Amino acid sequence: MAYHFVDEPYNYEAVDIFLLDGGKLIETYVERNQERFYTLEECINSAAFQDATIVTNDMRHLSTKLVALTILLEKRPRFVGLDSKYMSNPIDAREHTKMLYEVVMYEHRERSRNIRHGLAERRAKGYKLGAPRGKKRPDVSARRKDDFASFRKKVLPIIRKIESTDGLLSLSQLAARLEKLNVKTFYGKERWSKSAISSVIKKGEKDE
Repeated sequence: MAYHFVDEPYNYEAVDIFLLDGGKLIETYVERNQERFYTLEECINSAAFQDATIVTNDMRHLSTKLVALTILLEKRPRFVGLDSKYMSNPIDAREHTKMLYEVVMYEHRERSRNIRHGLAERRAKGYKLGAPRGKKRPDVSARRKDDFASFRKKVLPIIRKIESTDGLLSLSQLAARLEKLNVKTFYGKERWSKSAISSVIKKGEKDE
């Protein structure tokens, strides 16, 4: 599986060289949210479901992203970085992730310390900082769960209708049917993975 950022042209030549030892490119995931990395999580889940390896252009694009490194450390996928300058020498990103994580955490702590110091200086000068007391911040995670629940309610009936017409189908066959009907995934992708369909069905059944 190929993974890259939306503003980063993917190096298909590097992927082709990596695949010379055997294997095939199953699908490509394009990351559009470089703050929460929802597509990276979807890619890792799909790779685990299909026992696949994830390849990306270069680990340097992820080396300063704390959220991405945390996801990689927690889920431990088979993840390979292909340096476009040294395509014949791919690195196993899992060996570098922990070191990169420690470096980023150090830099994160330093930035936090500088921010706290700056805020303390502003308060000492009489500036009022932060949201007014009693005002709650919006729960982004809860809103995202609600959005996914609404999405399931729209897609699950379509899947049920397909099954009522064509009978019991495999996840791959359901993916093909949804793509033919131009039904997009929760993240707006045209291609459905088996893990995405499985998630809609299983969580949708719990909703019912």
